[in-house]
Amino acid sequence: MVFQIALSPKTIGIVGWLGKMGKWFVRYFSKRHKSLLVFDIRPNQFHSQSGLTICKSLDECVTLSDVVIICVPLVDTVSTIEKCALLMRKGASLIEISSIKYNTFRTLKKIRRHINLLCIHPMFGPGSIKRNTQKVLMIPVKNEERELSILNDLFLNLKIIVINDWKTHDRYMSVLLSLAYYVNILFAQCLTDQDMHSLKSLSGTSFAIQSLLSESMLTDEPSLIASLFTESPFVIDLIRKYNFQAATLAEYIKLRDNSKIKSLIENTKNALSKSIELGNSYSKLYEVYGALPTKRFGKHSRF
Repeated sequence: MVFQIALSPKTIGIVGWLGKMGKWFVRYFSKRHKSLLVFDIRPNQFHSQSGLTICKSLDECVTLSDVVIICVPLVDTVSTIEKCALLMRKGASLIEISSIKYNTFRTLKKIRRHINLLCIHPMFGPGSIKRNTQKVLMIPVKNEERELSILNDLFLNLKIIVINDWKTHDRYMSVLLSLAYYVNILFAQCLTDQDMHSLKSLSGTSFAIQSLLSESMLTDEPSLIASLFTESPFVIDLIRKYNFQAATLAEYIKLRDNSKIKSLIENTKNALSKSIELGNSYSKLYEVYGALPTKRFGKHSRF
């Protein structure tokens, strides 16, 4: 599935499966009062609205665009980059937003046409509404200064963080995304045979936050989550480490070895305390919990 957006006077084409981030780009540029051209191979994904024109083909949008933004599933990004690059006019800009850069960055580097190439990663979901907290990572491809200028012109009030190379980016993402999804999917699996209504009614802070996080992650496309596990060369070693630590703790619990359990916790606490203030994390947890809507029950309830 491919979907495009084009803007006037600067024409922007967004090439992508019409997922959450694609719709975010439509909303974002619509609010900037731009004229949009939209293309998606699925029929009826967009209805005509003020300032928006639905294109009939990928070629129509890409060839008319000064900027093309690719937001397809990760497994389709390389082929989409190659297809769009061939269609784009000289001096136009191609932007890809994939979560893992292992293949996409190397594909950008191979392109020899006279177009600007931007490799970015928005570090926020489509539900994010606070612009001052939204970050965009950028890995320079050919000309960092020019690429930053293009990015700043397109996305106002977003914090841009430059990462020097794709390996550094993907190592960070193996922790920030892949490991986080791995842990939360397994957590959610353990709840599939539980009475979630009762658990949420009885829960305190920790479970409320953890279950909310795992549930929100499950709203993402399964193909996106799968690609976070399979497309990065750095994920498997991290997952093996996690599984080893989980098996070790499980063995201590099986043996009811309190001393080893306490030692493991203390060692972990001491190691993390060297770089973060755990007391502040505890306070922030309650700030987040206090902002959550709660269902009111009577003074006395029975389960």
